[in-house]
Amino acid sequence: EEWYRIEKICNLVQPFDEITTLISGRKYSTANLSLKNVWRIELLLSSYANCEDPFLKSMAMKMKGKFKNYWDSYSTILSFATILDPRYKFQFVKYCFSQLDSENAELKSKIVRDQMYKLFGEYVKESSHSNASDARRQDDALAGFAAFDQVVVSSCSTLDLDKYLDEFQLDHTMDLDILTWWKENSNRFPSLRIMARDILSIPMTTVASESCFSMGGRIITKWR
Repeated sequence: EEWYRIEKICNLVQPFDEITTLISGRKYSTANLSLKNVWRIELLLSSYANCEDPFLKSMAMKMKGKFKNYWDSYSTILSFATILDPRYKFQFVKYCFSQLDSENAELKSKIVRDQMYKLFGEYVKESSHSNASDARRQDDALAGFAAFDQVVVSSCSTLDLDKYLDEFQLDHTMDLDILTWWKENSNRFPSLRIMARDILSIPMTTVASESCFSMGGRIITKWR
């Protein structure tokens, strides 16, 4: 009976080991993997909290109580990072919410979608101002054409996000270098690529910066 219970405990904690290795390893995963793994832990704890084994159920309930804050205060900006992964997009974020909180899934999904369009609108405006400044610096003979080009770019850039979300998703099981994908598709999404670059560069953990401080302490003494 104890061996059986130990095997069950290993099944419960194994995903924690995998996720810790993923986000704390030397490769430093990009932000698009954050929501996926936080959701995976929450789903796992919810299933064990409803199991028949009283010991495992008690264990999972305690773990879920501590983990609750991570899911309840989910980061909207990290949801954006998941949406900017062509393997998941908005459908996966909506699916995560529906699996764990079906009553509030639509509301949470709408908040994420509205906030993402709002943020994208700021990037479009910033891009327009930048291009307008470039046009003013050109010769008078070319300024009119530059302004015309800017009108065309502005009208197209507002469609970047719609175009991206409407395209077919890639296979979610495939191994994808998300930064390389956006680099290769930057010409197709000129405004959205800038937002993707900024969001996907957000570190998932403080491990990298803490590691730098630890190494610095070995090289430079506290007296220096």
